[in-house]
Amino acid sequence: MNQKSLAHLIDHTVLGAGATAKDVEEACRNAVEWGCAAVCVNPARVPRAAELLAGSELAVCSTVAFPLGAVDPVEKAWSASNAVERGASEVDVVVNLGAIRDGDWEVVRSEIDAVRAATEDRVVKLIVESAALDTEDLRRVSQMAADGGIDFVKTSTGYSEFGGASIESVRIITEAVQGHAKVKASGGISSAQFALDLVSSGASRLGISRTADVLAEVPE
Repeated sequence: MNQKSLAHLIDHTVLGAGATAKDVEEACRNAVEWGCAAVCVNPARVPRAAELLAGSELAVCSTVAFPLGAVDPVEKAWSASNAVERGASEVDVVVNLGAIRDGDWEVVRSEIDAVRAATEDRVVKLIVESAALDTEDLRRVSQMAADGGIDFVKTSTGYSEFGGASIESVRIITEAVQGHAKVKASGGISSAQFALDLVSSGASRLGISRTADVLAEVPE
């Protein structure tokens, strides 16, 4: 895989709480130059990212309930809808991790359904914090996401105390969704080899902030 083909799989992220307008502008400019799939920003930066990426092939991706996910399904649905109205073509929504660990699957189902209904035909990625879940729960939430029409199951926010993406989590999610959803690996991807290993394991999208460093390790 060369730089161009790998870049096409990357959501270039700029999600730090202190990210400035200049940071977003630089991220968008670089992502267009590299040929990334999307630029992922926090909701307040969606309008500017949409303006900067207008006319390009890159998607504007907004986070929702990021990074903790511990908000009501109605709030998640509103936030997702608002992001779309302000220019997002994709939304990355953090699942209610506490509900999963409580075994409260009705909450998880309700937020999947609410967000899916609120975003029409936009791409929705459900962030499941795979490193915090045992295999059974990871499989179940991945299957629920796929059954609920979610487009991608995403491994991690990259901000969790539990850790980020892993080869094993990508394999588990890929097996669980059985082709009814795609897999996005994110969290701790700082080398080209790890990125390529994740793709080989089933990921078709990668969330990366250190995109320049990763692409520099891949032949043109």
